[in-house]
Amino acid sequence: MDTTDLPTKLLDLLTLQISPGIAWAPQAGAVVLAVVGLVFLIKGAKLAPVLIALLSAGLCALAGSLVTCWLPVPLWPTVAVAGILGLVLALKFSKVLFALLMTICLVTASLGLYGGHVLERPIQDYFSKGLDLENESSPVSLLDPDEALPAQLPLDTELSGLWTHLGESVPTFKASLVAIVLTTALAGLIFGLLLPKAARAFWAATVGTGLLLPAVYVILHGYWPAGAAWLGRWSVLVAALLWGLSLVYNLNDITEKRPKKADETEEKPQTA
Repeated sequence: MDTTDLPTKLLDLLTLQISPGIAWAPQAGAVVLAVVGLVFLIKGAKLAPVLIALLSAGLCALAGSLVTCWLPVPLWPTVAVAGILGLVLALKFSKVLFALLMTICLVTASLGLYGGHVLERPIQDYFSKGLDLENESSPVSLLDPDEALPAQLPLDTELSGLWTHLGESVPTFKASLVAIVLTTALAGLIFGLLLPKAARAFWAATVGTGLLLPAVYVILHGYWPAGAAWLGRWSVLVAALLWGLSLVYNLNDITEKRPKKADETEEKPQTA
């Protein structure tokens, strides 16, 4: 399987889990993610407190909705109270919450780099093996149509099989994951607490790049496959350029000194 086929295979795998009645959902979601990614790339560092407050409120509201599944409490009042609690927590513990977000961001980016450099070939081999098995079994079938196996395994089964394959084919796979998570989590926590401005720029550039590029790929895959293939081929270079430009821009945006107002401390002219 060609290197650029892996994103397409993963996208097709996710698309097969969606009901045909909402086949438009991936494209619509990709457009929303692209817009959010642009906001992060351009103004993510400056808007970090607002974005963190909204994220905290949204997560707490989601947790409140899950609580109603186990406790006999009304849905919408619980969601509203949980959302307000999330806002209060974001305002009260903004530095700690941002350090945690920075930790998650750095861990995710490190795992992405590890997957791109070490796990790319084993993942390709896993999907290639699945495609070879499908091709071998397709010419002759002795099963009745009603007894035929599904063309695609469920997503959880695919992920479980991929995890097992990586554990068998990649030396020290699980140990490497644990080491990466622990070290980058500690580094992200320290980075977020000691260098908040630089961390905000790093967070904005990383999240923005991570949202925009996959969203653009999904949109191109649906409307311009040749463009999606080009983006898949040059994704690392495009991501590096986009991330670097956004980091510099956000860092400059958050550290830029605003022009001082007219000096109000000037001595007023003495009146005769």
